[in-house]
Amino acid sequence: MVCWHCGYQNSDTARYCGGCGRKLMQKKREGHNWWIWAATLLLTIVIVTGLLFTLDRPEKLICSGIPICDEVSAEIAQVLPLDDGAVAVLYKNGTVKVSGNTYFAEAVSDWSQITELYYDRFSAVCEYEPLLAGLTENGSVITTEVDLSSWINVKKLLFTYEGIVGISVDGSVLAYGTWEDDSFLTSLSNVEDLVYADIQDTWGCLKKDGSVILLNDYETAEKVYWNNVEELRDSGHAFYVIKKDGTIDGGLEDSYAGLKDAVKVVDYQDWLFGISSEGRLLTHNNGNIYTNTGDLMVDSPDSPYYSGEVNIRQFNQVKDILIFWGMILLNEDGTVDAIGEYPSWKLNDWDNIEKICGTSDDDWDTITLYGIRQDGSVILTRYDLDRMVQTVEKEYCGWKLRDIYVGNGGVVGLSMDGKLVGDGIYENTDFSIF
Repeated sequence: MVCWHCGYQNSDTARYCGGCGRKLMQKKREGHNWWIWAATLLLTIVIVTGLLFTLDRPEKLICSGIPICDEVSAEIAQVLPLDDGAVAVLYKNGTVKVSGNTYFAEAVSDWSQITELYYDRFSAVCEYEPLLAGLTENGSVITTEVDLSSWINVKKLLFTYEGIVGISVDGSVLAYGTWEDDSFLTSLSNVEDLVYADIQDTWGCLKKDGSVILLNDYETAEKVYWNNVEELRDSGHAFYVIKKDGTIDGGLEDSYAGLKDAVKVVDYQDWLFGISSEGRLLTHNNGNIYTNTGDLMVDSPDSPYYSGEVNIRQFNQVKDILIFWGMILLNEDGTVDAIGEYPSWKLNDWDNIEKICGTSDDDWDTITLYGIRQDGSVILTRYDLDRMVQTVEKEYCGWKLRDIYVGNGGVVGLSMDGKLVGDGIYENTDFSIF
């Protein structure tokens, strides 16, 4: 037996060390106690760490009735808020899950290889009921109602009031139920994009060669309206195009020269606004807001309904524009400005903002503007349109959001730690299934 104190080799029957005289059994017992102490300490550390981790990850934190659920997979590709508090989530592995709508949840349970989700609130092809569709990797289309299994090589879907339109990779067009004639649009070829204008009841067709034609009354117009087009859009009043050379052209009788080389263009009433690469706010004449049809209704210190011109030269550090009950400008320094006739937004408390979005309740009585700060915290402004009262919550629910998705009557947020949160109509959505 080796002495633990001096290392002397004793016989197995020795009770005392021949080298130092220490009692061998006592030393053996002391060594045994050391291992027990070490094991106990290690077990204590594991237990305490586990308790702290559990306490730091609550199963559900309720903030104003808004659930924050367990972690959502980091493999989320798309979050799509639906109606009545339902939410669809597309994962990067091509599968889909739906919460809040049992019918949709069962219908998508076997979907696979989905690359993008589409949703229509009032689809004519299913008696004006909601319709959910998925575009797959190979260009086929799956829906919760109609059979589109014959469609192949589709790169983009369009939902219209009358039906569904698909644009194929080769530039052909597929239609289901559209304009009460399944063959409508199918004679088109070399199509890059289609835009439907509800007010004008007209289709705009962007060809692969950059030309644009318009379709009306079930017939294709032979006239070419624009060439060298990069993107075709509808402002709600007229089609307009962004050309490949950076110029803007449209259907209004106005000059678009001031919008040349805008890095982003948005529609507000009968005006187009853009942002230059230097952050300047641009419009038709690049000076004061102007149109030949009248002045823009804007806020004024004297009257909220004052009609006049706004000098946009003061807006020279614009990072992004949101059209939401006026024009909301996000500046490079994180501050926010508002231009519009109604309501009179007061956004002086907004700072360090990275992203803005807005939504309303179902009755349009209350509108809500959200701002995500650089650290993910959220500032929220609600405006009661009936009473013309604005309220502000600077640290809304302690949220730390990575992104936010706007639905009809609320928003869904993806937090920094991979959790989904809801507000408005989505405040009671069960996110635990994701």
